[in-house]
Amino acid sequence: MAAPFSGRDDGAESLPRGRVIGRLRRFFALARERRRFEAEMAEEMADHLVRRSADLEADGWAPSDARRRARLEFGSVEGFQEACREAVWLHLLDELWRNLRHGVRVLFRNPVLTSTVILTLGLGIGVNVSIFSLLDAALLRPLPYSAAERLVVVETHFGQDGVSASGNLYQNGRTWEALAGSVQQLDLAVFSDGSSGVNAVVDGRAEYLQQQRVGAGFFRVLGVDPLIGREFTAREDVPGGPRLAILSHRLWQHLYLGRSEVLGRTLQLRGEPYEIVGVMPADFRTGVDADLWTPLRPSLRGEGEGANYMILGRLRGAATLDSASDEVRAIGAPALEALRIPAGRQAWLGLESLQRGLGREAGSHLLLSWLAAWLLLGVCSFNVTGLVLALAARRSAEMATRRALGGGRGAIVRQMLTESLVLCALGGGLGILLAAFGVRLAGAFLASLLELWQPIALDARALAVALLLTLFALLVTGLYPAWVSARRHARHDAIRVARRSLSSRRVLVTAQLALVVALLVGAGQLVRTILHLQDLTPGFNAEGLVAATVSLQDVRYRQPDAANRLLQSVAARLNDDPAIAVASAGLNLPYERPLNLSFVWGAEEEGKITNLSYVTPGYFEALQVPLLDGRYLDTRDDAPGAATAVVNAAFVHTYLGDREPLGTSLRIAGAERSIVGVVSDTRQTPGWGENEPLGHRAAVFISLSQTSAPFLELVHGWFEPSWVVRPRGGGVNVEERLRAAVSAIDPQLPIAAVRSMDAVRDQVLARQRLQASLLAAAAGGALIIAAVGLGGLVAASVAERRREFGIRLALGASPWSALGEAVLPGLRLAVFGLVWGLPLAVALAYGLRAFVHGVGPWDAVTYGWVATLLAIAAGFASLLPALRVLRFDPARLLRSD
Repeated sequence: MAAPFSGRDDGAESLPRGRVIGRLRRFFALARERRRFEAEMAEEMADHLVRRSADLEADGWAPSDARRRARLEFGSVEGFQEACREAVWLHLLDELWRNLRHGVRVLFRNPVLTSTVILTLGLGIGVNVSIFSLLDAALLRPLPYSAAERLVVVETHFGQDGVSASGNLYQNGRTWEALAGSVQQLDLAVFSDGSSGVNAVVDGRAEYLQQQRVGAGFFRVLGVDPLIGREFTAREDVPGGPRLAILSHRLWQHLYLGRSEVLGRTLQLRGEPYEIVGVMPADFRTGVDADLWTPLRPSLRGEGEGANYMILGRLRGAATLDSASDEVRAIGAPALEALRIPAGRQAWLGLESLQRGLGREAGSHLLLSWLAAWLLLGVCSFNVTGLVLALAARRSAEMATRRALGGGRGAIVRQMLTESLVLCALGGGLGILLAAFGVRLAGAFLASLLELWQPIALDARALAVALLLTLFALLVTGLYPAWVSARRHARHDAIRVARRSLSSRRVLVTAQLALVVALLVGAGQLVRTILHLQDLTPGFNAEGLVAATVSLQDVRYRQPDAANRLLQSVAARLNDDPAIAVASAGLNLPYERPLNLSFVWGAEEEGKITNLSYVTPGYFEALQVPLLDGRYLDTRDDAPGAATAVVNAAFVHTYLGDREPLGTSLRIAGAERSIVGVVSDTRQTPGWGENEPLGHRAAVFISLSQTSAPFLELVHGWFEPSWVVRPRGGGVNVEERLRAAVSAIDPQLPIAAVRSMDAVRDQVLARQRLQASLLAAAAGGALIIAAVGLGGLVAASVAERRREFGIRLALGASPWSALGEAVLPGLRLAVFGLVWGLPLAVALAYGLRAFVHGVGPWDAVTYGWVATLLAIAAGFASLLPALRVLRFDPARLLRSD
């Protein structure tokens, strides 16, 4: 009968080259090979029975008796087949075990190469798994709520002919009123997508807390019940409703040590007593890191007049996303009629998955970072392939001996793949450890920065990705070296084998350098964007300026007189300090997102949008914003009388054109105001319109004393005013003086933050900085890895050409000329990598246009720096191993050869 399949190919010398690929396929398709073996085994056994029956018939047996006798002699067919199967699989397992033991011994005999391979793969896989964990939390992993796939968010689509070109998740009170109670297929709740700072007093101690305002049913729609207590009811979530609070588990433990009798107690919040009605579970979170939740109390006035709400929904019963979306579109259509839509465009309501809607912005940043991580993994894989080829070249004599002793190509391929499997498994394990460390180190910070609705975790999905990446690395790093090793069959072919190995490694190094060029250009574009934004003229003097932010969402400062008295009293105490040059206060700081508000000219009814900030006397002087025309706001604007305003140059350019700004009146913030001054523009984060992170935008400044209580109540729910303090010189502890001044005026008013203006700018650009840092780290790591691979290739080239260098030196060639010859191949490969990498780099640069500002896809500085970095890295990587040429002894080299 047929012998069990062993995978050995004793006649491999005569097999055509194509059979090697067939045997590799058979290695990876054991199921198919088993079916083939079963068929051959059954055929062989049937043939044996037929032959034995024929022999018995020739001896005179009747045909039926002969077949019966043959079966009895053969025994149990099934039992024999099972024995053969066991022999096959035992043989395969035995071979795998022997290959593993031999592979581990080989790898441990080359500790430097093995460590380099494991570290390289660990870096590539670890970075990929880390980025995937972020992307998974943003877009892929189901949100940690009951039936999270049925959670949706209402979105306003803008487009033409029913095709959406853009969308906005923020809705106004009119939309909420139209949908609430009218949509039958959804359970709806309204909430504010963001947190605001509030002041609390606990046992006489001032605390600064982050609150999120949510409507009745918010927790019910999410499918999360409070750990203790209840959530807000519809009767409570109305203007003028009772003051209630739900605590986070963290705040409950911090303030009340986890006591259940906290329910019904009052917490002094915003200067008023709030009754605690519930505590949320420890693992509950939304997109903001809130300490507590208070009722939103949606309305058509105040913040409800603008798009400041988000509407959460859960599909009911058999409702689908499409059917519910059609219902929302039909019911919400009248609410959109008030929107000013440009001619030829349309607006309609629809639904989007909660996860996709809220993770869209973070996902776009993370997808770019994951692309960079894949490019890094490609560099790592190519580098490891080159190292494995180098190891295989050293073992050419071993492989030739195995072939001479009868070892088939299939056995050699399986041995090489087993060794690659060991390396990739160790590299994958190291990558998982690195990813776990990274996620644990920065997971909470990144989740907060990206406003994710669930924590970043290294779970089973991330481990599955790590496994897939390890298999990908195995295919890339194992197949080609195994195929090359299987082709080597003659000891006298060692020189040709070494040259083929070097040729293959040159291609791999060139591919690495091409990927590195693309990564460097992408990282360079983002880094240049950060540098561009940092170098923009801010429009004020940021040197030495310190800002202290407080929350005035407080009943004690609801009236303009009280708020003005607080801000100016603290500023006055600071101005009396000899170490302080000037101090003042304003609603918004430069760089930060300002308040957007509509205004009208005279009798016009259709409003226009501008930025608005209130200030106290001395604000522009403290910032040192240049005055272009008229005067600054000062103490004259604190006195009762005609309301005034100062505008910036962007406002004049956008809305006034050639008209004289001074004396022009506009109606904004509930009053008719006359423009008394024009100041220079300062950099601001966009609140609407443009996407440039820091630009010049139209702005109006009014005096705090000329505002109203409803206006302050509205804006202090979103924004926190700041004192700006300019010391007279360096070495002044401004923060200590600020805290002392605030404590002297109001001991129960906590300071939210004390920051330099550079820190304010960096906080605004945090996401851009994160993305640039991730790409720069990936590019830097890829450059180092590629340089190591290039250095190893140059070292192998020098070793191969040592006889050539010996002859040259013996004939009188200068050692320095020989050094140049040794370095030149590495530099040549760097040039090839630069040339082949440029098309990929240009494509990536065009793909980054949405994230790049002030830098074009063909930015000469970026490409110049990339070429310089590549030249420096290639020069060092080639020079260090080439220095061996200077130590060559020509006589010894010639004698040894």
